Amino acid sequence: MNFWTGLLWIYGMHTVLMAIFLLFKKKLNNAQNNRFLFLAILLLPLAVWIPLPSFEIVQESLFIVQLPEVDTAYFGVNEPTFSFSILYIIPVILLGIHLLYTFIKLLLILRSNAVEKEQGLWVINIPRQQGAKSFFKFLLLSKHLDDSSRSLIFAHEKIHAEQWHSLDRMLMRFARIFFWANPMLYLLEREMMLNHEYLADQGVLEQQVDKSNYMELMLAEALHVRPDMLTHAFSLHHQVKNRINHMYQSQTRSKLYWAWVPVIALALGFAACNQESAQEEFHQSEAPSGATEEETMNAGQVDEMPEMEGGMNALMDFLKTELKYPESMKEEGPDAKVVVEFTVQTDGSISDVHALKSDADDAFKEEAIRAVKSMQGWTAGTKGGKAVAVKMVLPITFTMK
Repeated sequence: MNFWTGLLWIYGMHTVLMAIFLLFKKKLNNAQNNRFLFLAILLLPLAVWIPLPSFEIVQESLFIVQLPEVDTAYFGVNEPTFSFSILYIIPVILLGIHLLYTFIKLLLILRSNAVEKEQGLWVINIPRQQGAKSFFKFLLLSKHLDDSSRSLIFAHEKIHAEQWHSLDRMLMRFARIFFWANPMLYLLEREMMLNHEYLADQGVLEQQVDKSNYMELMLAEALHVRPDMLTHAFSLHHQVKNRINHMYQSQTRSKLYWAWVPVIALALGFAACNQESAQEEFHQSEAPSGATEEETMNAGQVDEMPEMEGGMNALMDFLKTELKYPESMKEEGPDAKVVVEFTVQTDGSISDVHALKSDADDAFKEEAIRAVKSMQGWTAGTKGGKAVAVKMVLPITFTMK
């Protein structure tokens, strides 16, 4: 699967899965279940880019030789063209730089303030009028908090640290960098952040904390806390109403969560199907025309491989001259990979030339097949001094420079 096809798949799956969640949001109110659901929505579409195990089904009598990949970008036969990939990559670079800048800011805060270890957390007491922020095991607490408020806020942020909510945030930030044009990711991040607060609130209230005092502290802190983009903050004013409402809701285990099992399975199935259609496949086939099954050898039986006269350098030189980027595709200029399968017969002739299944446009397949069919001067493979037919596989990548 090429880059743009995979990207569209990921954008589409993020949108569909998030739309399903928003449709049933009111009935999906179990914070712990929702955390894993949000991670599934974020990571599941990426499965399309994860290599899956593949199996080659080849008759024992068939031997397939994998030739080195040929890339037309190095042949100097293509005209320069503007790549739309640059327009997509520039925001990725800028967002990556911004993330690095945020890390540096956080590091400077850690270096410029005293750090103390308390109950497994590294606590930094900052002089500003802010309640608290946390990032993994680091906790930033305002020096101006009274003991009662500090105790409640510390308990809240400790839940974030113990449940590794910052890891979810980092995965989301990286996803937002690479898939910056998808608005559904911003909705997913908002829901994920709010759900983290639900989990932390739930954990604090399970410690028999007075709910009224806790909510009063939330309201007071919400008026002036301004968290940065990586940390969890004790109280954000636009989340307070939702958090208070959630405290009074019962945490049900809705049967709707089970409905996500077939949804996730279906999405994984689509991802696997897309990968299968994009992979170069080796199919079970009959012995090529002009050769009997006994004449076509397997890997352990061939003594000498077929070779073009002049060796591999001659083959590369021939393809350099013969292969052309299809004229009909130059306006869009996509990259494409075609895997051509052909048979070197016992007399050195080329037969059974065809392109294996791929997402490449037919124009690329036709050009690759044309070039391979025009090859001449091959020496057949041998076994025991006898010429045998051997199937060859040649990957060709078309790239506009």
